[in-house]
Amino acid sequence: MKRCRFLHVCQALALSLPGDRIAASHFGIAVIALLAVVCRRSTIITYVLLCVCSAAGMQRVSLGPVERYGEVISGVFIGLVGVVFWIFPVM
Repeated sequence: MKRCRFLHVCQALALSLPGDRIAASHFGIAVIALLAVVCRRSTIITYVLLCVCSAAGMQRVSLGPVERYGEVISGVFIGLVGVVFWIFPVM
């Protein structure tokens, strides 16, 4: 019985109507709070895992001259982006 209720809540979240303010609002504040906690935890876990994996992968990579002149390269790139937006302003 509880499994069916969980699937029903998941379907309500996935198929919210455009007029709904919060898709799970008719399930009550407890479900909304639970969803907020689950979303917060999954986001934090995803960020931490991606950062750890990226840092571990970058330890194995040697970029040679890019590592030495990385600040200059990024500064030139930022300057070029500024020049492009100065010539072609966004309206």
